[in-house]
Amino acid sequence: MYTNRMIYENYQKTPEDELMGQWIKNNVENLCIFILQHQNTQKEFHEKSVVQEAVRRALVYVQKNYRKKIRLCDVAEAVGLSENYFCTLFHQTMGISFSAYLQKYRLQAAEQYLKNSELSGKEIAVLCGFASYPNFSSAFKKVYGEAPGQWRK
Repeated sequence: MYTNRMIYENYQKTPEDELMGQWIKNNVENLCIFILQHQNTQKEFHEKSVVQEAVRRALVYVQKNYRKKIRLCDVAEAVGLSENYFCTLFHQTMGISFSAYLQKYRLQAAEQYLKNSELSGKEIAVLCGFASYPNFSSAFKKVYGEAPGQWRK
């Protein structure tokens, strides 16, 4: 492979040679193509890192706020994206919708409370951000196959 220096030196030696002129033109074109391809790669890398950062910030938001009522618009605003774009990026990155992830996260926290505390199911439901105990119980049963009280035993 020729370096830029070698191309320049060859050009200086035979500036009037038509074949050399064509050779240099081809190398310049190849160099331009390489630069354009590299720029696209850099752009794609930057876009991926922006997406990953937005999703990472959303995950941190959930960790800090899962006990509270979390609205999609609040999370999207916190990561600086529109709701629709955030939902799309989150699903593409995580392979799960944001609402499904939030529920899964809350259920995992509830599982830990059931294992390691004496709190009632209603108290755990509130602590983990569920709107009501029936909502928590239904979601828990769907995932774990039995109601929280039965699962705890």
